[in-house]
Amino acid sequence: MGTASSAVDSPHPCGSPCGQPTAVQHCSRQCCQFCPRPPFFFLPSVLIQNPQSLDRNCLACQSGVGQQFDVNPGIVGRMSTHRSSTHAVLLWSLFALFLFRVLAQLIQYVTPVGSLPPFGRWQGSGLSYPVLLGSQLVILAVMGWGAVGIGRGGVRVRRATGAWLLALGSLYFLSMGVRLILGLTLLANSAWFAKTLPAFFHMVLATFILVAGHFHWTRSEQGD
Repeated sequence: MGTASSAVDSPHPCGSPCGQPTAVQHCSRQCCQFCPRPPFFFLPSVLIQNPQSLDRNCLACQSGVGQQFDVNPGIVGRMSTHRSSTHAVLLWSLFALFLFRVLAQLIQYVTPVGSLPPFGRWQGSGLSYPVLLGSQLVILAVMGWGAVGIGRGGVRVRRATGAWLLALGSLYFLSMGVRLILGLTLLANSAWFAKTLPAFFHMVLATFILVAGHFHWTRSEQGD
């Protein structure tokens, strides 16, 4: 059973010292390069020079200290090595827009100011505001996790995931687009349709889903 080297400054047969953020570790005479650990509870994403020769018990933490994980080689072999700064920038921009929406409504709820639309214009559903705010915080957490994962390469890319996200995002975007147009024209007197701010920010969320779907679709192999 292979063991990763824990020496931070030891010479390395692959030509890179151990202990760097993308340290090259030597496992059972096979060289594997490891990305930084993704957020939350996921195992480290792995850049495998030769997936077939990876020792199944040899993964290294970002710290460079060797640790062993009992990992199925098939699962490791399918973990994403892809990252995209372009997609990440778009996702973080959409995250910032939605964060602004959440903070703006919160400000109007706590201490209303004249420079922002009144609280009622942000409230597009029948949910009580505390419940709405809680759901928005969950959405922001998911958005941040997705943006970090795509930016750092800690996401498992699958073409099927991309297809589902693109389909969902398209349906979501079109439905909210229709709501927005009708609220500005034919159904301007309807309370739900007339709430244009919530409709616009629903389109922001739909665009986030579309960008994530595009990442999965374009970065995965055909037929995955």
